Amino acid sequence: MGFPVVARPSFVLGGRRMEVLTDPEDLEKYLEEVYGNIDEAELAGAPLLIDSFLESAIEIDVDAVYDGEELLMGGIMEHVEEAGVHSGDSACITPPRTLSAAARRTIHRITDALAEALEVRGLINVQYAVQGEDVFLLEANPRASRTVPFISKVRGLPLAKLAARVMMGASLRELRAEGLYREGTTTKMVGVKEAVLPWERFPDSHPVLGPEMRATGEVMGVAADWQVAYGKALLGAGDRLTSSGAVLTLLSETDVASGRWLVTEWARHGLTQIADHRTAAQWEDPRVDSLLPGEEGRRQAVRLIESGEVKMVINTYGFDISRFDGRELYRAARQRGIPYMTTLAAAGAVSEIIGSDMDAIAAPRSLQDWGV
Repeated sequence: MGFPVVARPSFVLGGRRMEVLTDPEDLEKYLEEVYGNIDEAELAGAPLLIDSFLESAIEIDVDAVYDGEELLMGGIMEHVEEAGVHSGDSACITPPRTLSAAARRTIHRITDALAEALEVRGLINVQYAVQGEDVFLLEANPRASRTVPFISKVRGLPLAKLAARVMMGASLRELRAEGLYREGTTTKMVGVKEAVLPWERFPDSHPVLGPEMRATGEVMGVAADWQVAYGKALLGAGDRLTSSGAVLTLLSETDVASGRWLVTEWARHGLTQIADHRTAAQWEDPRVDSLLPGEEGRRQAVRLIESGEVKMVINTYGFDISRFDGRELYRAARQRGIPYMTTLAAAGAVSEIIGSDMDAIAAPRSLQDWGV
């Protein structure tokens, strides 16, 4: 199969203990942590599930209603973070911002076929990964998902009511005749869902996104374009974006080369830049200042946040605290409402937001004004 892989014990739910493993050493450490305290007699009922991991893929969520003959596509949501982050933790945008028309048609066709084969009557949630023009099916759940209220507001569709009526025996055609919804019902808004994460209440937790869900809530932003909608969602989650000050960048070894484009992006917005010692040394760019090496650099980073000089943080080190322990850094950022990003994809999205109409982010508009 090769690495990387996604490993998950079969006896857990909600992505608990699911991890992306990049080499055999990761796998050995993972097995010891998960199965080390399980009695040998119990192992037969606790198999480990291992799947290939799609790198650089876009994850897609779909909510739909099926009545046995007809499929009502509630909405297609494109995750901001790459595949590998739990859908409950990833920000998502609808309508999708980068998905091609061909990929959308494929997703609609597969969702329809799945709903028919599973004999769904009511809601179905399907998750996909898209790599170029290739669409991969991740999982299908014949039930409601946490995104149903979000899609209902953005589309102006009473999905829960429609699904309940279908479960009671009504057809979508009959529900349209009743006036419960219209064919092609949609609003002109773009919606963004952002996760609310509880790390500030758990001081020793690692502020890292991955396959295991960490979020305890979510917020929604709507606007005429995804940049302003995402900015509103971040504001609702407690992050204050700014186009001045410094950006602190701390990148894992695998992200240093692929994250070099951030230097030009932040410079274009007029932001000053500071990076960890290793990243700054590899970039060798006069626009990027360097932290001190080692433990002194970590303390320096915290001081820069506490002083107000740093306005945004990007830290992709993940769980590798041997290289950089970001817990104290995260606490300092959250206390000041400073955006703290753990993926390059999220950093790229925030860069586009800063380059858009920042004044529009704070301008309110009711759902009724959108015709919802």
